[in-house]
Amino acid sequence: MAGRRFALHGLLIVGFLPGVAAAAPPADAVRAHYNPAFLDCRANAHAVRPVQHCYALEIERQRAALDDLVNVRTAALPRAQAADFAAAQADWDRATDTRCMPPASRRGSLASQIAQACFLDRTIERIMALEARR
Repeated sequence: MAGRRFALHGLLIVGFLPGVAAAAPPADAVRAHYNPAFLDCRANAHAVRPVQHCYALEIERQRAALDDLVNVRTAALPRAQAADFAAAQADWDRATDTRCMPPASRRGSLASQIAQACFLDRTIERIMALEARR
């Protein structure tokens, strides 16, 4: 799992992780996980490309946090459960791409920002779901 990075961001898919609640966290709970550097960057970005850059940096930070969490969880599981967990995470990655990539394929910078926001929020939702299972 380590080393996979997105230019965009993730998604909570129920059923890929046994025992995880079906509902996604409220948007305010997701936003509470934004890095303060992202909030500052976005507040000071006064054009489309700088805002996209802010999102790209935050997605990278959040994805690194998710990868670290997945690696720690995987290392703590027996081999068979670790394989199931890795498969579930791969399913989540594919579902996230499917959910978040369509806006990026449309023309215009707003479409890519919508995709970035999707990847960012879904990655944070996944982190929150995994942390809730501790």
